[in-house]
Amino acid sequence: MYNVCILQILTVALSFSCKLQNWNPLTDNHVAALILARGGSKGIPLKNLAKIGDHSILNITLNTVLQVDFSSVWVSTDNEHIFKEAAYVNVHWRSKESATDDAPSILGVLDFIRSHPEADVIALIQCTSPFIKKWYLMEAIWWINQGAECVFSVSRLETRNHPSND
Repeated sequence: MYNVCILQILTVALSFSCKLQNWNPLTDNHVAALILARGGSKGIPLKNLAKIGDHSILNITLNTVLQVDFSSVWVSTDNEHIFKEAAYVNVHWRSKESATDDAPSILGVLDFIRSHPEADVIALIQCTSPFIKKWYLMEAIWWINQGAECVFSVSRLETRNHPSND
């Protein structure tokens, strides 16, 4: 009886650690959707808040991600404006080291993993690809649940008629 109480308390404590959680820590892998969204891009400042129509690319990406059955959804940022845009999901504050212009995405992922050991699987979703389809994400989760160690998605760029090839 005492062990059951401890597990119930642990479950309750974990259920408050993530917003929009669909995760049972006793039976499921915790698949965390992670969107890296720095504010300090030198090329296009606050590019993650750039608008397409009436919505930022961050908001468009989040709307797609929230249609998929992730255990939790996170935006990792170093910027107050991005925090406000993402406040309806979980926000992870990035370290300065992982939020520089020359820091690779893997540093942002490692920074997140160190702070969130509950995540068994990380789905890294690029905010700058706002037209991703939910079924691609659903299929990636399916492959992980089938035992795949890694799922990587790419698109073929058709270059035959591209002006730069002339």
